[in-house]
Amino acid sequence: MSSSSKSQLEQLPNELLLIVLKHLSIYNLYKDFFGLNQRFNYLIKCVTPRTIDKQKVNEDSKSIHYESPSNRLCIDECVTCFLLPRLNRDHRNIDWLFFNELQHTATTVISVTDQRRLLAILKKYSLKLNLLLFYSYTFIVRADQIKFKGWTLENYPLEYVIIKDFDFSQRTHDWNENIRGALSKVQEVEIKRQRQLICQQAENVWNELRQLTNFNLFSMG
Repeated sequence: MSSSSKSQLEQLPNELLLIVLKHLSIYNLYKDFFGLNQRFNYLIKCVTPRTIDKQKVNEDSKSIHYESPSNRLCIDECVTCFLLPRLNRDHRNIDWLFFNELQHTATTVISVTDQRRLLAILKKYSLKLNLLLFYSYTFIVRADQIKFKGWTLENYPLEYVIIKDFDFSQRTHDWNENIRGALSKVQEVEIKRQRQLICQQAENVWNELRQLTNFNLFSMG
């Protein structure tokens, strides 16, 4: 957009400017108008979507991979992830990137000031995900059974009653239907819980970034 067009828009009152800005894509809002002045920054944040596409967050979260460094897995072995929203290549939708370490985001922001603010928010809403999101419940064959049963007692007492005396060192195809059913239920609920947590933390990140008036949400490369 030409500088003369922007200058003409600046003559409009806020009420009319908001109507105009609402008809622009989020890409054009930030590319053409963000940083023009404090007034435009404020108005752009007013029309920036308040909600996130949770289905897209869940879809992008499938990119999270984890390989345990040990052959002996443990249920309290957690994966720490940080979430970062970014415009995708077609400049129409928002992708969610998942990083295992904050340093991976260090080169994605332009200024040191922005970097500090961004990383503080990402750290505040980091995720701790357990192995049931990454492995089939049969990973218990390689797990610390005492810890797993203790964790199950604390979080899933009904299922614990079913598995508490079972020896998971048996070959998995020898596990009976009750054991498989109890473990399947635990994993189903855990995956749902962790997916909800991912969406909630993504929403928290998005809301905090929106409140940073002078922060360009899409200054990240």
